[in-house]
Amino acid sequence: QPSSLGYVQGMNFVAGVILASLQFNEEAAFWAMLQVFERFQLRSLFDTSTLKFRLLTFQIEVLLRD
Repeated sequence: QPSSLGYVQGMNFVAGVILASLQFNEEAAFWAMLQVFERFQLRSLFDTSTLKFRLLTFQIEVLLRD
């Protein structure tokens, strides 16, 4: 099944935290990252279209305005 999920800026931080928490077991970190993306719906956040990311960024910007 084709996926629009690709590498985007910020994904490395998520991957690094997962990798470090699993004592640098790369295979376990890979599968854990897939589960995190599915369970917490991060797939749409890191989708190559970045639509959800842009929406969340806009919402945060509105909330932080004076």
